[in-house]
Amino acid sequence: MGYALQDSLPLEVLIASLETGTVRSANLSLILSVLSTESAIKTATKSELSHICSRTLNLLRSNENDLRWVGSKLAVVLSLHPNITSEHGANIINALVKILESQCYIDSDNLHSSLPLQQLITLQSTCECLDFIVDRIRGKPTLTREILTPRLPSCISALVQCFQISPVTIIPILYKMLLHNSTTFRPFGGKYETKLLSLFENEQNFDRMPKLLQQSVCKSIVQLSYVLTRNQPDETWNAKLNDLIAEISSTISIYKDFLELESDSSIARMLSSLPTLGEKSSIFPGLVIDSNEPLDLLKIQSRLRILGELLIQYISTPTPFPVKVPLAKLVSIGDLLLSINLKFVNVKREIRSTEIRSVLKLSSERNASLGVQIFRALISSFRGEMSIHAMSILASLNSIIPMTKARGNKSKVDDSRIYELSELIFQIIDCSSDVLGLFNWVNDSNVINDVVEAGLILARPPPEAQSSITNGPSGKNTKKNKNGYSASLSDAMSHGSLFVSSISTENRNLLRRFFTQSLSTFVLAASKRTEVINYTLVDAVSHMDELRTPSLVPKDLVELLRAAVVFPEGQGMVSVLPIVTSLIGNDNFVSVLASPRFPLLPQRQVVIAEANVESEESDDEIEQSAVDDGDEHMDDAEESPLKKQKTRSFEVEVAPVQVTGANVLSKPLSPVILPQQKSQEPVLVEDTKIVQADPITKEAVAAAASDVESDFEIPDIVMESDDE
Repeated sequence: MGYALQDSLPLEVLIASLETGTVRSANLSLILSVLSTESAIKTATKSELSHICSRTLNLLRSNENDLRWVGSKLAVVLSLHPNITSEHGANIINALVKILESQCYIDSDNLHSSLPLQQLITLQSTCECLDFIVDRIRGKPTLTREILTPRLPSCISALVQCFQISPVTIIPILYKMLLHNSTTFRPFGGKYETKLLSLFENEQNFDRMPKLLQQSVCKSIVQLSYVLTRNQPDETWNAKLNDLIAEISSTISIYKDFLELESDSSIARMLSSLPTLGEKSSIFPGLVIDSNEPLDLLKIQSRLRILGELLIQYISTPTPFPVKVPLAKLVSIGDLLLSINLKFVNVKREIRSTEIRSVLKLSSERNASLGVQIFRALISSFRGEMSIHAMSILASLNSIIPMTKARGNKSKVDDSRIYELSELIFQIIDCSSDVLGLFNWVNDSNVINDVVEAGLILARPPPEAQSSITNGPSGKNTKKNKNGYSASLSDAMSHGSLFVSSISTENRNLLRRFFTQSLSTFVLAASKRTEVINYTLVDAVSHMDELRTPSLVPKDLVELLRAAVVFPEGQGMVSVLPIVTSLIGNDNFVSVLASPRFPLLPQRQVVIAEANVESEESDDEIEQSAVDDGDEHMDDAEESPLKKQKTRSFEVEVAPVQVTGANVLSKPLSPVILPQQKSQEPVLVEDTKIVQADPITKEAVAAAASDVESDFEIPDIVMESDDE
């Protein structure tokens, strides 16, 4: 019914409803749905289309924000049709640019005081409409040359002017223009870079941005690093990257006022190898930190986070020209961020405030997360070149796993801290999987043992959650608050599993991938390998329904089960192949291991077929000769013993022989397939005994000829055994 209404609705009705005085009461959804259909535009006359476009332009040129908003929505729908875009696209873009230049009458100087919502929504709708039309035109040579290219500078200027009002909407649009139209963007690059860097003046504003928006901001700054220069952009890119490295190194050096960094020789060596700012101008304004305010120390970590995100985008953003990347310095930055840990570095003695110590501990954990992200970006972009740093990266990742003292002055992984830092530990596990992908086989598993233990801990639910459900308060408090306690924990006692948070699907996939890489790359200790195998089997059993559904089979789990079967290291390790076969027996990889099948022997069909034909022809000739002999001597009632003897000998000589693979392999034949033969009992050569009869003498023949009337008797045959 709806489609029939749209097809039969004339455009004259829409034209009347798009007038300025009546558009507020019109059904906008119906109008947009009709204008979006291709049949309505094809059947419309040229004058009707001109009227609709003129009504849309009148709405866009209005001074009222609600009418501008309606006009932007109509412009989006009309730009779906190429004939309207080619004729009226230029006027629509000009009207949208006028709206952006007016900033919808928003005072950009008083943005923090009050921002009218209606005006902001109109501005965002205008930006989205302009972005949609530009995307529709981009890539079409004629439309780009006649409509987009002459108006692109005004579009970029208007968007940069409105940057402070709605950066969330404008930054992605300008990034696409910067990527596709870098030459046209160059005159506005300096102003745009200044506005982007202004977002970093307050670290809290950057932290409040969504993750995707943060990446877009940093990518835009990286793109501007070489777009603004016409000559030697690679040198400009390298110079700005070195300035960024010096900025990070100088920011890390601020921790010298609170931590004894110089006491660690490795940290001092890495700091000395990195460039420092010196007389160079800083990319960002200086930090003001009050040592009496513990929370001010988090400004160091916030600045490092911004600089680290910029560095990651420098690493991962491709450039249209070759550049020289200082990998050793970048790896040193990652090691530094992981090494500034209270586990290795002590707080200075003059700092006795517990608040400052706790803030420093929190900062070190966040810095470690940033270092892991830098390592992941390096491995993703420079996979082969990072192989020489792989072992040192694994050692650094393994060293930041929280440990605690055990009996006998030994250390073990701290379970409680692992659960507290679960987000950081999963990042370490993910990065370790990327590093393990650079190896084929490594004998030393000490660089990964603690990470494997941490992964096994996170695979289990926290023990505190289980104990809090199963155990209640003890002593007198139990009797005093008996009624209240039983009422509050009634659900916990009956449905305890609902109160235990399970691991997420994403983190479970990370654990599966990491355990697969660990089993296939390292020779793990027998105890840890047993725990990994136990987790694998329990995980597979708990997801049995997914394994038996072809469309839902988790690939990570299947790879983990394969690795558990193929790499059974250690003496006395029991193979889990029967269990894995029962779980994923339909998997081709596992079925080959469970039922090994040898390849077919190379055979030749033509030769065997000719041999079979020759044997069949010889058999037919023998049978025919036997029939002819029988016909000729049908009347003879007796036969001579000599003829009988020869017949028996002939039958033994032409007995069928089985064709085996050894016979075929003795000839240089090409691999072909044997035809199916009739089943027959094979005659084995080694089991055949040679039959020898007594020699026939003249006396025996004469006796047989003289004794014609007597019945013929078969002469006795003497058998000689092979043993004799």
